[in-house]
Amino acid sequence: MLVQMAASCCQIKTITAQSFCLFVLTINRMLASTVFKKIKGTGSAYNKALKTTPFGRSDAFTRGGFAIMPHATAPLSLMLSVQGGNMIEAKCHCGNIVITADKRLDSITSCNCSMCFRVGALWAYYTADQVEIKTTSNTTVYLWGNKLRSYHSCSLCGCTTHYTQIRDDGTNRVAINIRMANPELFKSVNVRHFDGADTFKYVQQ
Repeated sequence: MLVQMAASCCQIKTITAQSFCLFVLTINRMLASTVFKKIKGTGSAYNKALKTTPFGRSDAFTRGGFAIMPHATAPLSLMLSVQGGNMIEAKCHCGNIVITADKRLDSITSCNCSMCFRVGALWAYYTADQVEIKTTSNTTVYLWGNKLRSYHSCSLCGCTTHYTQIRDDGTNRVAINIRMANPELFKSVNVRHFDGADTFKYVQQ
């Protein structure tokens, strides 16, 4: 199987970095699964074997000495490159609200208005057609002031995950609180500071 995959890969004239990483991860998963079968799922041996597979790490999820899932985990930076660095997933603490967006983060916004200051949010802006929002239970919606923005929070764990707004140009904005996402996704993204408390303009840092 590996030989056939390698042969097929060699026939492709143009190989993107994304497809190459995906190819390597696929081989890594197959090698780990083969090892898993040979050692009959023993957690310690499986962890040790992962060190010998490409990009492998000894971090198999184990319980009671047995591996629950035969897989090899690549470094997060490589996993993000496979996704093109575009897929964003944000969810509240309990997982009741899950938001996904397929768009690269160019920047995120920190606002100091009376609401955002208290929430402590970092906002990533999208339009409604760019995101998918799933909930398993009721959410809490809060409006204040001119009631242009609807702040959505989980009714179970209390996390404020996003707000929705119809802008002056007619677009439906969805602002995702990116603090609900994996910090690796935004730690190197430029943070713009918006003075929502006074001038209603972005502040040069």
